[in-house]
Amino acid sequence: SRIKLPDGREVDVERAKKMDDWRWDDSAGRDLVTITRPSPGTWHIQAREDPDNRALVITDLDLAMSDIPGRVHPGEIIEGYLVLTDRGEPIIEPRLSDDMTATIRIVDPTGDMADRIVLNDRAMGDDEARRDGRYGFRLALPDIPGAHTLIGRIEGPTFERVIRNKVALSATRPFEVRLVAPEAFLEGEAPVSATLVVEQDSSIVDPGATRLFAEIRCPRGTPYRMNVSLSDTLSRIALPPRISPACRVSGEITGRSHVDRDIRLPFDLEVPASPAPADTALSPDTTWKEPTWVRDEPEARGDGEPVDLREYRAAIWLGLVVLLMLAVMTIGLMVRITRIRQHLIEQAKS
Repeated sequence: SRIKLPDGREVDVERAKKMDDWRWDDSAGRDLVTITRPSPGTWHIQAREDPDNRALVITDLDLAMSDIPGRVHPGEIIEGYLVLTDRGEPIIEPRLSDDMTATIRIVDPTGDMADRIVLNDRAMGDDEARRDGRYGFRLALPDIPGAHTLIGRIEGPTFERVIRNKVALSATRPFEVRLVAPEAFLEGEAPVSATLVVEQDSSIVDPGATRLFAEIRCPRGTPYRMNVSLSDTLSRIALPPRISPACRVSGEITGRSHVDRDIRLPFDLEVPASPAPADTALSPDTTWKEPTWVRDEPEARGDGEPVDLREYRAAIWLGLVVLLMLAVMTIGLMVRITRIRQHLIEQAKS
């Protein structure tokens, strides 16, 4: 391929390597050309005729970041994406995104790089849609109050674009989530298992708009799940009976701030193995929630009763053993019939 300039000169990949304001990459079965100071006029692309040949001309390549809040709280999830633009409009070109490397860095208030996240446009991880030009991310700032900097970067074989955004981290949390052992409660009120405690800061969020999704996972057995509305500033939710310290309770709290902004806070807690300290005991006026923990049961039979996969496994193994025994018996019988037949033939000959 060659490019004819307005002044009549022609440039190919070899000549472009000797020009300071040209970058030409042809390593992936296509030509990607970046020109820093293109001259005005009419340009011509000269290439062999092919119905699959297409040209994409970008005259004002830039990098944008989706709207993110200017102030967040500790543990809060920030969701967004990076996208290349041309004159402010998103570029959706799969052939272009295939060659890109996208990252986002978090620089804390002290100037240290707290994290570096590699992004993708392939609907993997935190990216929502494949090859839509958007490199999605979900992140939480390190727990250091102050101004953090998000540095988004997209690099291609012939160019690089960078964008920076400031996010202030508050010192206060909208939600506090903890697990308390039964021994920590007042005598006569203790449940049969540990309890999930949720406290809301009503100065930050509207308690009536808060929901809790929680999941209990143990080394053995199917998980329990629960989705419940929390309308009180302090709530406690009893875990199902016989949940051992080897289990974990994880999930997410979603709420609405007084400035009409959605807040999402994930959590991941270990079931306590020993009594909690005295200062974590709940007062008698704490609101009790009585949600239903739903266990992930196996698929139901036709009569509506749940099917335990272990029953199927046992039945399959029993069936295989029976088939093996039948096969052995059949082979033994065939061997015996063959011997009898040979004996009769020998007697007939004699």
